[in-house]
Amino acid sequence: MSFLEVVLIMCYQENSNLCAVVITLTLNSTMKIITHCFQQIFLFIVLFSHCNMITAEEITPSMKKKVEMAFHGMDDSLLRINSGICRIVGHTTDSARNKKDENIFIAFDYSKKFYRCDNEIIRSLLTHEYYYEIWTSEYYSPTAERYPFAERRIASMLHMVDIQLIPFYSPIGVHLQYDYQEKHRKRLFLHKLLLADELPNNILHIKFEMNRDPGYQSVQAEYWLSKKYDYLPVHTEYSFGCQCDISWKNINHTWVPETYSQKSDHGYGVEWKIDWESVNEPVPHKYFDVTLLTDEEIPLYTTLESGESVKIGKFGPKPAPPPPLRPHVNWVGRFLMIAGTIMIIISIIKKIYDWRVKRNK
Repeated sequence: MSFLEVVLIMCYQENSNLCAVVITLTLNSTMKIITHCFQQIFLFIVLFSHCNMITAEEITPSMKKKVEMAFHGMDDSLLRINSGICRIVGHTTDSARNKKDENIFIAFDYSKKFYRCDNEIIRSLLTHEYYYEIWTSEYYSPTAERYPFAERRIASMLHMVDIQLIPFYSPIGVHLQYDYQEKHRKRLFLHKLLLADELPNNILHIKFEMNRDPGYQSVQAEYWLSKKYDYLPVHTEYSFGCQCDISWKNINHTWVPETYSQKSDHGYGVEWKIDWESVNEPVPHKYFDVTLLTDEEIPLYTTLESGESVKIGKFGPKPAPPPPLRPHVNWVGRFLMIAGTIMIIISIIKKIYDWRVKRNK
């Protein structure tokens, strides 16, 4: 017979005093067990935190030096991608797990501050002076918007792709051209290193707390950097439930991304294949010619500091040059020239004739 059955029988026999004593003892025992469990959980948390601190503190100076050299290698490899033409095909998935096919054309020259990025919704061109967006959706008339270079903004979070930032790309959040050079690489050496170890196949595995703007939630990241690809990442994971895989291809002595995939616990993701036409070769200027972004004349707008969109003119192809003017013909002068030429020829023929007649006599 179990302890609970004994308690029930005593309650049934209406032995209330003894029953109350037993119940009191039972409650006391239960509270002791619960208190002990909480103490064990608290002790586990303290020990776990202590272990993490020990792990971070036990990274040797030589390992820290290797991590720093690896970050420099990754940075140098990404900056080596200076110009090129490529097309990205595949699909992105939103948080509702809806897939969208992608076909993105990119032409860029970082040294000249030119960056072209086109898809079926928007054509964008960044120059050293302005940022242009040409909206070509079938649901409304085409329009063009222009912003100063320093005030360029995100137009479509799914489509603004910085080639140098592809290893760290996400289909959510704000992404702009030149983000790697202007923002990401500056923080690369400010991350708080938590763990570092060397794995087989020349892989350096590092874990760190990302350096982020004030007010943003803390994020931990893990990179698997491959010495084979000059320490470019082949796999990344983030504490908010996201992991990425990247493959690289060597073109013109430069490592460029060939495939990129991302999976998230929140549903969104990316599956891309990047086909390269050229790498670090001169890019034809036609890709950066503003007048070739559209085949028709469309309104050009800009956005004021107040947020108001104002029409500032028209945008479109260069007007065709006027046909050359037909030269004015001086018919009198031409007639006199021809007549004079004929008279000279007749005079020469007559002299030859007279000379031959005189000779025959």
